[in-house]
Amino acid sequence: MILKTIYFLKKDFRLKKSYKFAFFWGLFSSFFSLLIFYYIDLLMERRITGILAKYGINYFNYVFIGLIIFNFTGAGPGTVAQKVYEEKYCGSLEEILAVKENIFPFLFSASLYNFLLSLAESVFYLLSGLLFFGVKFSGINIISMILILFFSFFSFSALGIFSACFTLLFKRGNPLAFLMNSAEGLLGGAYFPSVILPFGLYKISYALPVYWSIRAAQKAFYLKASPIDILSELFILAIFSITLFPLSLASFKATVRKTLLWGSLNQF
Repeated sequence: MILKTIYFLKKDFRLKKSYKFAFFWGLFSSFFSLLIFYYIDLLMERRITGILAKYGINYFNYVFIGLIIFNFTGAGPGTVAQKVYEEKYCGSLEEILAVKENIFPFLFSASLYNFLLSLAESVFYLLSGLLFFGVKFSGINIISMILILFFSFFSFSALGIFSACFTLLFKRGNPLAFLMNSAEGLLGGAYFPSVILPFGLYKISYALPVYWSIRAAQKAFYLKASPIDILSELFILAIFSITLFPLSLASFKATVRKTLLWGSLNQF
């Protein structure tokens, strides 16, 4: 099992190495996004509004952490589905998934690969924040951030596996990934605290793992919150992980069985 997971990971990294320009273009896009929010914050005169006062930060600093955590949703909706699509395109998907013992290593390696890639991009975010945007790191609690990312990995990966089920069944187009990412962006608190949403819409954000990840990360990064201080957020993320991840694996296995019966696993 472990050897298969390592094999799939090595395969993905070797493929990524052949697209160096795409990787660096992604880093440039990330830096450009930071610039946009930095100048929006300047337009607001870098004020600390009432909603952000509990963190003691301005709008840019809030978005800075929100973007880093939201970046890790790249390990979720759309990415595992993209991996499924790529293997379909190469004609190797049926050969891989027809063997029952390959399903978990395939899914886990796809999620882990995207998580590691997101981690590299997040390091770039942090360096950019330190060198160009004056973000302070004095309040960060490293242990809390590690725990947040650990539980977020399983939660975000589960959403990605559910999304991959849609790709297996319907071949092209993945509105589920679009809806998940859009909902997470609007309601998850990445770009603004969801509490400002009208008509009590912020309550919907409680059902999104990314909301609890961002909420915990803001405290761990700026308020030096210990794991005890964010215990409620970590507990909720753990519940998401324990329930969603096994359920997504079972859903994927059932979907693979169905597409094998239909003979459509490698079809476009």
